[in-house]
Amino acid sequence: MQPLSLHDWSDHLRAFAVPSLEGAPLDKSRKSGEHALRFIETFADERGDRRAVDRPLLAFLFGIHPGPTPELGARHADLRLWWALHDGSPIDAIVSPPPGPIVGASAFESGAIEMTTETELAALHALAHHADRDARWRGRCLDAARWHVAMLQPDN
Repeated sequence: MQPLSLHDWSDHLRAFAVPSLEGAPLDKSRKSGEHALRFIETFADERGDRRAVDRPLLAFLFGIHPGPTPELGARHADLRLWWALHDGSPIDAIVSPPPGPIVGASAFESGAIEMTTETELAALHALAHHADRDARWRGRCLDAARWHVAMLQPDN
């Protein structure tokens, strides 16, 4: 079997995203902040789940402000990175130093692998957007991605 091309991967990911994002204000020509906020307020994934990261992630995707930043604990690197895209908070203290995961290797030693992986991937996703604004984060993103490929099993 041949590996999938980037175009094939794009098609696969879009097919998975479409059911969850049905009705989303993704058409930039008809972008309405009010419509986007309504969508975010009622958003749930295909299983009916809502995660704390949904609000800042979707607001970033739609190009709107998500509202006031909530109080976030130090353990929530993913949330802190997503909210920092909106409020401009510094992120240096959030990102664990290389090598390894954005949330730090100790998070994987002390937490459930599935939840820690979800947090780590959300943190990496947010950090990639920070890297678009500040190129010094690109190397850290690549280092974390290499760690993921080497250390995590595909089912996580």
